[in-house]
Amino acid sequence: MRKGQRRMQLLVPDREQSALLAAGEARAVGGEACPEAWASAPGRAVWALEKDGALIGGARAEAGVLTGLYILPPWQGKGYGRYLLRAVLRQPGHPAAVAAPGDAAGFFRRLGFAPQPDGLWRRPAPVSDGVVWAQRALAEALADKPAPVCIDATCGNGHDTVFLAGLGGRVLALDIQPAAVQATRARLTAAGYADPARYRVVQADHAGLARLADREGFAPADGVMFNFGWLPGADHGVQSRAHSSRTALAAALELLAPGGALTAVLYSPGYGPQEEEKQAVLAQLTGLDRARFSVTAHPGHPGAPLPVLVRRLPV
Repeated sequence: MRKGQRRMQLLVPDREQSALLAAGEARAVGGEACPEAWASAPGRAVWALEKDGALIGGARAEAGVLTGLYILPPWQGKGYGRYLLRAVLRQPGHPAAVAAPGDAAGFFRRLGFAPQPDGLWRRPAPVSDGVVWAQRALAEALADKPAPVCIDATCGNGHDTVFLAGLGGRVLALDIQPAAVQATRARLTAAGYADPARYRVVQADHAGLARLADREGFAPADGVMFNFGWLPGADHGVQSRAHSSRTALAAALELLAPGGALTAVLYSPGYGPQEEEKQAVLAQLTGLDRARFSVTAHPGHPGAPLPVLVRRLPV
C-alpha cells in the first residue's frame, strides 16, 4: 500500500474490541462517546478505516441500518467521516438507513440524508431533476465545511439562495433583474435568513462577478451556483447569454478555494440562444485543466435541464 493511502476493511466480530476500541478515545462524528463495546450479533458488520497502518475510525451497521460512525480525535475535521460513510455505502448490501444521528444531524443532512416517519434517516432515490441534483451534489462536496462561503450567481426566485443559506455559512446572491432580487430577499426572510451581514442580495450582472465578490468579501468562495436561462414567470427576452455566462464562470472558477465546488444547470430546447449558451458553457467546463478541476455532468432525458458539478482539486 502506498504511503498516505487510505484502506477500509470489514472486520470479523472478534476483532471489534482490539481494532476499534483499544484506543478508548473514539468519538462519533457528532461528539458522542464511542461505547465501551460493540457486542457481536447476527447481521452486524463493522468496518475500520486505516491510513499508513494507523487507525482513523470505524463504522458499524446492523440489519441494514448504520448505527455508528466514529473518527478518532486526531483525524476529526479532515473529511474522514465523509470518506468512511461513502466507502460503507459502496459496500455490497450496504446500509440503507442511518439511526437517528443526534448531534451529527447536520453532517448527515449535508450528505443528502433526511429524517423519515420511522425515525431513521435515509437518502432519497436518485432524481432526474437537474436543480435538485445540483443542490445535492454541492451539499455533498461541501459536507466537511461547517460554514462555507457561497455565491448564488443567478439567484432568480431565491430557491438556491435559501439552500445555500441552509449550509450554515455566508451567502452572496445576485441577479440582473430587480424582481429576482426582491423575490430572493423575501424568500430568505421567510426562511429565517434575514441577517444582512451573512446574506447579501444585490442587483448585478454576473459578468462582473469577480469585482463584486471581492468588494463584498466573498473571495475566495467555497461554493458557487449558476442556474442559467430566464427568470420563471418573467420576460423570457431577459436571459443569460453565452458570452456573459462564460465570463462569469471563468471568474467563479478562479474565485473557488481549493476543495471548493461549483454547479451549473443548463437549459435548452435544442435551438436558439439557450442552445448556444449550453454548448458554449459545456465546452468551457469540459475543457478545464484536469490537474486543477474535476468535472461531472448528470444528463437526464432529452430536453431536461443538464446539471454539471465542477470541483477545484486541493492544492
